[in-house]
Amino acid sequence: MRVAARRRLVLAFALLAAAVSCRRDAGRGEAAPALPPVQVEEQLDLIPRLAQAVPDPGSGLVDWAFPVLRDDQREALVMQPPARLRFRGLPIHPGAVLEFGYGVAPPPGPSIAPVTFRVEWSRGGARTELFAAAVEVLPWGENEWREAAVPMPSGAAGGELVLAVEGPEGSGVGAAWSWPTIRSAGRRGPDDRARVRAETRRLDLLARTDAATKTAAPDGRAPGALQVELPDDLASRTALGIPPGAAIRFALEPGAGDLLRLRFHVAPAPDAPSSVARGRLRLVVAFRSTTDAAARDGPAAWQVLGETFLELASEAPWRRDVRAEFALPTTDGAAELELRVEGTDVVGRVVAGLSELAVVTTANVARRGAGEAGRNVLVLLVDALRADRLGLYGCPRDTSPNLDRAARDGLVFDRAYTPTPWTLPAVVSLLTGVGPTTHGIVNALDSVLPADRATLPDALRAAGYTTAAFLGNPLIGESHGFRPAFEHFEECFFMDAARLNRRLFRWLRTHRTERFFAYVHYMEPHAPYAAPDPFYDFFSPGYSGRFVRNTWNVATDPTAAALGNALSNGVPVELRPELGERAEDLGWRVLAGNAVFERHLDLYDGEVRFWDEQFGRLRRELEELGLARDTIVVVVSDHGEEFAEHGRFGHGFDFFDEALRVPLVILDPAETRPRRVAGTTSLTDLIPLLLDRLDLTVPAAMEGWTLDAVEGPAGAGRAVLSHSAYFVPDGVLQRAVRTPAMSLRDAGYQLLCVPRDGVFTAFRIAPETGAHEPLPVAELPRPEWPGILLREHARQAERALAAPRAPSARDEQLLRALGYIR
Repeated sequence: MRVAARRRLVLAFALLAAAVSCRRDAGRGEAAPALPPVQVEEQLDLIPRLAQAVPDPGSGLVDWAFPVLRDDQREALVMQPPARLRFRGLPIHPGAVLEFGYGVAPPPGPSIAPVTFRVEWSRGGARTELFAAAVEVLPWGENEWREAAVPMPSGAAGGELVLAVEGPEGSGVGAAWSWPTIRSAGRRGPDDRARVRAETRRLDLLARTDAATKTAAPDGRAPGALQVELPDDLASRTALGIPPGAAIRFALEPGAGDLLRLRFHVAPAPDAPSSVARGRLRLVVAFRSTTDAAARDGPAAWQVLGETFLELASEAPWRRDVRAEFALPTTDGAAELELRVEGTDVVGRVVAGLSELAVVTTANVARRGAGEAGRNVLVLLVDALRADRLGLYGCPRDTSPNLDRAARDGLVFDRAYTPTPWTLPAVVSLLTGVGPTTHGIVNALDSVLPADRATLPDALRAAGYTTAAFLGNPLIGESHGFRPAFEHFEECFFMDAARLNRRLFRWLRTHRTERFFAYVHYMEPHAPYAAPDPFYDFFSPGYSGRFVRNTWNVATDPTAAALGNALSNGVPVELRPELGERAEDLGWRVLAGNAVFERHLDLYDGEVRFWDEQFGRLRRELEELGLARDTIVVVVSDHGEEFAEHGRFGHGFDFFDEALRVPLVILDPAETRPRRVAGTTSLTDLIPLLLDRLDLTVPAAMEGWTLDAVEGPAGAGRAVLSHSAYFVPDGVLQRAVRTPAMSLRDAGYQLLCVPRDGVFTAFRIAPETGAHEPLPVAELPRPEWPGILLREHARQAERALAAPRAPSARDEQLLRALGYIR
């Protein structure tokens, strides 16, 4: 694809959004008899299969992105016309239906011809058209998503599904297929539900590459370390590169239950020409015992455990990847594991990049049934939800009637705070029970959950729980290390709460006879604030101003672009009432009318009310499934959102309550004393709070507190620590001067530290209003706080203050989708 055309497509998608143990003995069990097949609803998402789909020669760019059409942001497979993409070998059951949304994102400039979307089925040379629709390309901000459900032909197995778009070549228009999914009432094979696979150890083989035996390719290139850009990660990192024709062997002593887990993608070799790679790159995994010399050297010594491959018929094959697991044979002693790479008609210099390569030790644990000890747990994280926009925390608007009613019978934590005001490290803290300094994820360069870090789902799997995750935010996806902790893992990026709940409900119906834990990450009310009708204008009926489903029109609207600078870069905002609904970007400062943020807060509150309606539906679903009396439901957020109350828009840039204070509500049917909890609480407390309520041992490595501790004498005076890698000090006269900073606060005081500048800032917090009143540091009644913050800074300085690396083009797209860059 031409560079200019690619840039136009990227601009068209420039988005503005804020972005164990247990007391119950559960050991290895005997193999249970196979269960008969059960009728289930199968779901096959196509976007994760993009890595092995094949575009026809001459096709335009085919990629994965987050386009916004009239403020409705979705995860989508994006194609630049003309393009045809073939999905082969799909396991399609009778009665299958392909469901998807479709729409176009225009490039800046004059109008262009319509784009036609086609769905075809090809088998044995015969081609059947299943769907065709022409879509007019409207100006930026006027295009909308359309929905389709296309029945698949009977006897579809063995053919190819073809997605095609036709339109003006080289125009820069993006034709997007949102959430393409094949759904059917298929039959699941014999499924042993008597056991849970718990992971007890993870061994990182990438750390052992120096000691491995390497065989060079015929052209002399040998396996070695390589900087790679992962398809949906936030930064490049070091991986193991294996050129076609090369191999690498690792010595190991596998035990019972060991398996090899890897992530395989393609990277251009350091000396690669600019030519496009074509063909297929195959990774073969082989194994042999080295204890017996005769067997080791015999012709049948090597056992091929399996293989995986990537098609290279793409303009940018290194933007795709596959993940795989291979069971390792059990031996009585030493063994060798070999990975070799084979290329078929590979043109251009490429290598297989292994950004994950680990031996995982597993144990089969008896799965708990619904009638056994414990209770089910649902953790509902509502992204970017600040506490004071809920009725139970004093919001004057009727934003949360369903949650307000439910909270009367639960535990409401009045002083809950996030350890960091942006998603990734906050959720890692929530799931690991430790703060950012301990788990190591502080900024976007430290974007992967460490493999050896125990999580709440790890602890519950070891106790026999069935676990699942439904994730609306791509920062909490497979590429960031979260998948291994869960049995069932669905990436539902940017799905609204109604769509996400439908997936959750299907899972609940299937697993209601088991003890379960599910983590559900909703994107409401994270920007873009675009709740479906009637919630879009729920708090502003009759509105007729400039912001009507075009709030994020950054490509053509100067006001939206100015807000983008504030939201993405933390640039200070100065309110000027006379500007009305306009904003002006001065580079170092944004001037905006008060009405701008009044409108945005109306839209934000509409998102909160929409989520609350879906929460009410979830509660009714639990009742209908007979789960309500046996399920703990947690409602929490990762951070809040600011609307210029302190001269900022969005989150991540400072430490005021609008960004740090989060709702935390625990609805436990067994709770006999519903109440407000006054003690100061951190997201790191959630694991101890839950494990203690489930009568499971809290791991010693957890830093969080149990409820007894929070409500004890120390809870009232407890100080909580928060970090931000993207703090923007006041008075900054540049576009985006971000720096690590940290905060300590209790019920009455707060201390900020900016280590780069050696600056401490203290506040007294008004008990009634929560207002921050400046206070000389010398008058702070907690003289030990400066020393605590300096020690915390010393622990994470090397990571947090590392010189930033420029993100790749793919990284930029994801960061734009979440609003972290512009």
